[in-house]
Amino acid sequence: CNKDDDNNAWVPTGSGDYYMKGKVDGNDYNNSAYFAPTSTLNSGTLMIQSSTDGGNSMQIQIPNFDGEGTYNSGGNVLANGYINYMTLTPFKTYTSVRGSGTVEVTEVTETYIKGTFSAVAPENEEGATTSVTITEGDFKVKR
Repeated sequence: CNKDDDNNAWVPTGSGDYYMKGKVDGNDYNNSAYFAPTSTLNSGTLMIQSSTDGGNSMQIQIPNFDGEGTYNSGGNVLANGYINYMTLTPFKTYTSVRGSGTVEVTEVTETYIKGTFSAVAPENEEGATTSVTITEGDFKVKR
């Protein structure tokens, strides 16, 4: 056995062609290098989910998904869907349901869904006074 064989250590495969990224209050958000973001389409509702290597996560839900187009959330109407952001430490959740959010689906193919998003997402707690601003959101998720 040669010491050069140590190059066989496990290396993450990464997310490949699929990603979810953006800025949260000006700080970069990128999905984990170990796991690609996921999407499901169930009973007309599109759900996209990702997490960072540090355990923070982002979710987008679009009810009545109808392909390419603009989807808005907010106004305390859960039925319009949401853009959520969660921090692990400290544990807090923020949602566009209490604020406002926009998802622009720009491309839908047999294999992926692509688009952009932004939101003002107050903390998801009654009477909360803190919020996050999500900008430059961009995703391409496997269908």
